[in-house]
Amino acid sequence: MEKPRLITDSFPLRRRPGRAPGKLKGRVKNRGCPRVRPRPPPATEDPSSSPPPDQALMEMLRRFDLAWEYGPCTG
Repeated sequence: MEKPRLITDSFPLRRRPGRAPGKLKGRVKNRGCPRVRPRPPPATEDPSSSPPPDQALMEMLRRFDLAWEYGPCTG
């Protein structure tokens, strides 16, 4: 029985280009760039303090949800 072939039999190994002379291995520190502090998230209003939704609007949305043409079960 034939030995299974390796991918490198068809495609020879290629060496990746090395580091440029003078470059060090590892992370590069950005010197001279000022550190930017993350901004705190903007203060949002408490959702419980918002006015209640209009009842006519809620009724219209309820009828829309229950209509078979547009309801949540539509495709």
